[in-house]
Amino acid sequence: MNFSQELIGLARLGTQTTEYYEVSLNERFQQAYNTQQQCPLFILDCDFGKINEHLPEQFDALLPLLTTVFENFTQADVGSIIIPNITLHSAIDKLSLAPEIQAKIIHPLHTGIQFLKSQDIKQITLAGTRHTMQSEQLSSYFEKAGIRVLRPVAEHIKALDKIRISVYEAGFSEILLNKMQDILKAYANVVLACTELSVLNREDNYYDLTKIQIEQAIARG
Repeated sequence: MNFSQELIGLARLGTQTTEYYEVSLNERFQQAYNTQQQCPLFILDCDFGKINEHLPEQFDALLPLLTTVFENFTQADVGSIIIPNITLHSAIDKLSLAPEIQAKIIHPLHTGIQFLKSQDIKQITLAGTRHTMQSEQLSSYFEKAGIRVLRPVAEHIKALDKIRISVYEAGFSEILLNKMQDILKAYANVVLACTELSVLNREDNYYDLTKIQIEQAIARG
């Protein structure tokens, strides 16, 4: 199987998440194309501290910052673009991007929904940040596609968000993995909509938007 060698653009947004994406993309690239070569990545340094200040919904501040990110990707002439933060995609969808740039974005929500529909999944439990689990910002994507969204109970929302923050600060640990699994075993059709929770998902027990996004990026080659 031949790979076009087009660059996959990856925004550097946080140490743990960027490292996770870089390692996962390389692993899947090597598996998919039976090669020892590294996945052709262009990693774009971004001021994630400034972006993070305005998450999840301060769109007036987020949109100019994201516009600059996509301008830099355009100059790098990448074939695909990965923004490793699922929540940011609701802001990205508000940008006035050229169609050719939009077509390059590997959108975790759109690709995730396509996968769920291919599996005839009509109801999910959404696991992510506290905001993701409590607001309509991401769940509306699924609802509009005819997929009903359930949420964990309040106690579990608080615990999952605490786990997410710990992963953001220190990365993977077996203790955090076990805590997440203990919580999520109470729910069916769990969709992970947070990269930090994906970092813990070593056994692929869930519908993982990050991993679906990565698979789509490799498949495009």
